[in-house]
Amino acid sequence: MADELVKRVPPQSPDAERSVIGSMLYNEEAIATAMEYLKGEDFYQYYLGVIYDTETFLPDAATPHLSQQHAHAENTSTVVT
Repeated sequence: MADELVKRVPPQSPDAERSVIGSMLYNEEAIATAMEYLKGEDFYQYYLGVIYDTETFLPDAATPHLSQQHAHAENTSTVVT
C-alpha cells in the first residue's frame, strides 16, 4: 500500500498554473488573490513556483507590472520619420 502512494503523481494542471502567473503579471489584484490561496511550493512546475515566489516577494514600487510598462511605452513612444 505504501509503495502505491509513492508512485502516484499529484494532481496538476499546467494550463491553470500558467494562467495564475499570467494573471499576476497583468493585474495587481490577482497577486493579492493568489497570495490568499497559494504558495510557491503549490506549483507542480518548479519554474512557475519560482516566478510566483519572485512576484510575491518583490516590493510593488520597484517592479512595474506589464500593464504599467505597456502604458508607459504608449505614452513615451515617438514616431521616427
